[in-house]
Amino acid sequence: NVEVIGLSSLSIDMVIGLIDWFIEEKGEIGGIAFDYLSLFRGCANNTERTSQTITELKTRVAKAANCPTFCLVQGRRKYEGHKGDIEIDRQAGKDSSSIEDSADFMLGFWRHGDKRYGRFLKSRTFNSEKYDEDPYFELDIDKPYMRLNDIKFLEEHEVPKFKQPQYNQE
Repeated sequence: NVEVIGLSSLSIDMVIGLIDWFIEEKGEIGGIAFDYLSLFRGCANNTERTSQTITELKTRVAKAANCPTFCLVQGRRKYEGHKGDIEIDRQAGKDSSSIEDSADFMLGFWRHGDKRYGRFLKSRTFNSEKYDEDPYFELDIDKPYMRLNDIKFLEEHEVPKFKQPQYNQE
């Protein structure tokens, strides 16, 4: 199940307070996702402050909730191709360059035809002889209930050909 809290520009201490309340009222948390643009609205493009906030998300917030934390970043317009079937790459995130250095993982997600795909764009700890450094995967999502049913890692011969973004447009 997914709980959405529609608040923005919260301090880390406020987030930890919400975590404490949620755990007390509803039980353990499986993961926390933040909208990047809302979370960092108060940072005013201050790279040092943004970096500090991300470090606190990875340490204080993840520890308080005992779960992974995620920042969700909106894609730039050039990635909104026909029916959203353009492959996501590291340049896809709108105003997200400040989090790239601090992230342990970066994942891109997109739709191609009637299927949903993803790819590791950055991984500090992914280590597997079976897959490339940045493996592709197919997602089975129960969208009405926001549940991830399955992830299937794709081998090179299973990866469809995706459209690539046009870099001369924004």
